[in-house]
Amino acid sequence: MNKHIELVKKWRANPKSVTQAELKANCAAAFDACDAHDATDVDFEAYDAAYDACDYDAANSISWVRCYDKVTK
Repeated sequence: MNKHIELVKKWRANPKSVTQAELKANCAAAFDACDAHDATDVDFEAYDAAYDACDYDAANSISWVRCYDKVTK
């Protein structure tokens, strides 16, 4: 499982369990993963979910998590 998606899922389950600093760091790390030369669609979906979580956009973040889950199953 992708660690960036896992943090978004943790935040969705309990918003107080993840700080804004953790969400920002997660977003930056997910972006770095996408910046790699071998980034996949899964990496981009994880970044999009992390980005939306960082903006406290729960609806969009969960839609990216669902896309990620669909692609990886």
